[in-house]
Parts: sequence; structure tokens; C-alpha cells
Amino acid sequence: MTADHMVDFVADQQHRAANGLDSLAIHSRSGPTTATKSTVGAVFNGARRILRDALESGKAEDIGLSRAFIVALPSGGFRSGRRRPFPDDIARALASEENLLRLDALDSEDRGLRDIWETLVLTGRRCTEVLSVRLECVSRLNGLPLFLRCCTSRTPLAWVSWWRRVLRLQRPGPSPTCGRGCGRPGS
Repeated sequence: MTADHMVDFVADQQHRAANGLDSLAIHSRSGPTTATKSTVGAVFNGARRILRDALESGKAEDIGLSRAFIVALPSGGFRSGRRRPFPDDIARALASEENLLRLDALDSEDRGLRDIWETLVLTGRRCTEVLSVRLECVSRLNGLPLFLRCCTSRTPLAWVSWWRRVLRLQRPGPSPTCGRGCGRPGS
């Protein structure tokens, strides 16, 4: 394959996105999806990652792909931006006691929905970080409550009610979170 083949592929993908045609690369369960600037960007970025890895490892040469073919694929230009935290007034509304009590009432199996939501809103951490945090990674430093991600990154917590619930979970004895992915008995 030559650089001209890649140029034709890129032109076809861009034509599909510009005219709302079906994507040849991305499908849903119900069939092909419409090509958009975002989907074409994702295809280009994914293909670039694979082709660049093959080029650097020498596998591209082994299967007969020329360097010119690989470098002819442009960047997708689609990058996810930085996460934007909630503005303070929205965070206060989302973590208001009234809303948290409603969420607590919906948690009939005591799975900690309120604690999870409050941690997401108050710390600004990603959902996966909050769901996988170990209880020993929530601590105090000089009296200041901290959320320790990987026990190295520290986020100050100014919300005392949330902190008190975490302390309740850290007490010795049975915990409602025991056996739910933490891999160890409650502390």
C-alpha cells in the first residue's frame, strides 16, 4: 500500500462526515452509524496509534506497510478537553442536604449512593477514582480531611458531614461496603 491509498482513505472518510453518509468503521448493534467529524477523528486517532506502534516495533515492515503509507494518515484532531468541574453554586445545589436526603431515601439496599455522589461532587474526582478508593485512603492531615487518590494525590475536604460518614465506615466491625470490590474486610 502506498501513501496515495492512505490519502484516498482520508478523503473518503472526510467526504462521508461532510455529507452525513454511513461510517465504514463504526457500527452500532442496529447497523452502521452516520459518519461525523468526531467519529472520523476517533477512527484517524485509533488507526494512527496502531500504525505508529507497528512502525516503531518493526511489524509494519514485516507485513509490507511502507512508512509513507503510515505517516500519510493525519491526526484526527479530536481531543477530549480537560474536565470542567461544576461551578461552586451548582456544586452546592447538587450536594444540598435536601437532594442528598432524597438520594439516601432511594438507596434501599444501603449501597452508599449518597456517599458516592457526595464524594464525586465535593472532590471533583472521576467516578472510577471514587468507586475504587480504599477507606484507608481517606484520612486527615493536620486536622484537614483529605481524599487520597493512590495515596499520593491529596484533595482537601471541607465538608464535615461527609467526613463523619466516612469515619463511621472506617470503624472496626461490619461495614455496609465489605465485600463490594474492596478485596478486604472492613476496617
